[in-house]
Amino acid sequence: MTISFILFGLFLPLQSYAQGALSLSVSPTIFDMSANPSQEWTSFVRVINPNPYEIKVYANVVNFAPQGESGQGKFIPIVDEEAEGQTIAEWIDITKDEITIPPEETLEIPFSVLVPENAPPGGHFAALLIGTKPPEKSVQNKVVTSQIVTTLMFLRVTGDITESGNIRAFRTRKSVREQRQATFELRFENSGNVHVLPQGEIVIKNMWGQDRGSIPINRTSL
Repeated sequence: MTISFILFGLFLPLQSYAQGALSLSVSPTIFDMSANPSQEWTSFVRVINPNPYEIKVYANVVNFAPQGESGQGKFIPIVDEEAEGQTIAEWIDITKDEITIPPEETLEIPFSVLVPENAPPGGHFAALLIGTKPPEKSVQNKVVTSQIVTTLMFLRVTGDITESGNIRAFRTRKSVREQRQATFELRFENSGNVHVLPQGEIVIKNMWGQDRGSIPINRTSL
């Protein structure tokens, strides 16, 4: 998988939503977990209702997959006829998939991840979608929901893990500039079987090799 980004290339979940009078937010927005086969991992997601009235929300778990090279992703629902127990969304159990949140309060949605004994090692990705309407599946097996906030779940199953990657390309959009501002494009390829967060810095030098500044990469992204 190759990711192209302008100093940052990771899909970001939608942590808050506001439309008209309705507002909603969730915390945390990302779970980064590690587990062994046959191990159970438990936690909870906080759903915050800042509105002066109660709201009912619904939780739904789907698989998540990267799409393209610009840090985008897509949600893939579980299809009962095709489920084989090999995806993380099938391993996640939500204790409460429907909750009513009183005005200006926060409630927790507990969940557990039971990793099967034969779980493939490496990275597995899912998303917990919180919406104001019950989720439905269309005939095209696409997610049809009012989802407005999202928590991403990154799970690393131990075993035959490969962490590797390389910089495929690095360039500035213009070789000659008349202004001090410049935009850099970096393409990083993850050639392993787990998710990685590339970190480092871009060091800027003048024509005499003297340092003129630096730009951190992913230092404060998560």
